[in-house]
Amino acid sequence: MAQESLAILNDSEKVYDLAGKRLALRCLNIAPFFDDLENPFRLGIIGPSNRGKTTFTWDLYSLLLAYWPSQLGILPTVHDLDIFTNSLPAAAGIIKWKDRKKNPHPSPEEERASIAEFRTLRGGIIIADVPGKLTGDYTPHRVAACHAVVILVDSIKEIPAWRKLTTESGIPAAWLISDPKHKGPVATKRVIHPTVFDLNREPRPFRVSLITTLTRILEMIARSRNIPLLNIWSLIDPDTNDPAFSKAERILLQEYLDFYYAPFTGGEDEV
Repeated sequence: MAQESLAILNDSEKVYDLAGKRLALRCLNIAPFFDDLENPFRLGIIGPSNRGKTTFTWDLYSLLLAYWPSQLGILPTVHDLDIFTNSLPAAAGIIKWKDRKKNPHPSPEEERASIAEFRTLRGGIIIADVPGKLTGDYTPHRVAACHAVVILVDSIKEIPAWRKLTTESGIPAAWLISDPKHKGPVATKRVIHPTVFDLNREPRPFRVSLITTLTRILEMIARSRNIPLLNIWSLIDPDTNDPAFSKAERILLQEYLDFYYAPFTGGEDEV
C-alpha cells in the first residue's frame, strides 16, 4: 500500500487532482450551511508582521472562491482589516505594493470604526487580513470580532502569545509556520510542523499545499458551527462503483499532504 502511495506521489498531476477533489467535496459538504447573509463566518488571518499574511489571505480567498459551489451557498468574500498597511489591494493586483496608503498611527476612532464595520459585514465566509500587532488596545477586539483565526508565524515560539488572544476570546484557532525561503518541504533534522511556503507577495493560490491547508481550515469552520462533516472516505464513484478514494490515495492525502501542509487545529480526528 505504501508503495502505491509513493507511486502516486511521483505523479504531480495526480496529487493535485486528489487534493482538489477532496477540497471540492468538502466545499460541497459545507456550502449549503452558508445560505444566510445575516449569519456570516468571519475568519481572521493573524500573526506577527512580515509573515506573508496578506498574500496568504488573498490566496485562500481566491482558492475558496474557485472551488465554492455558488448554487449551494453564499460566495466567500475577503476583507482588509489592516488599517495600518492597507495591503490587500496590492495582493489583489489593484495597486502596486509601493503605492499602498499606509496609516501607521490611526486614531482610536478609526480603529473602533474598522472593527465595527467588520462586525457588521453580511455574507458567508469572510476571510480577513488582520494587522500584525500583538499589543495595542484594539488587538483583542479585532481578534474577538472573528469567529475563528489562522495564526501564521515564523516559529512555534511565537504561537503561545497569539493563542492567548484566541483563548481569551473563546474562538478556535489553527496555526501554520510561514517559510518564505523555500518553495516546498526540505530535508531537515528539526521537528516538522505544518508549513506554508513561498509567500513572497506573488499570489499563487492553486498549489497543492494551499489546497490542503484550505481543506483543514474548512473542517475547523465546520466543527465550530456544528456542521456535520461528510465521511468522504466512504463515498462511491457513481461512474465506476469504486470508492471515491483508494486506500493508497487516502494514505497519500492524510499521511503526507496533511502532515506537511494542514494547519494544526487540535481537532484532527478526520472523518
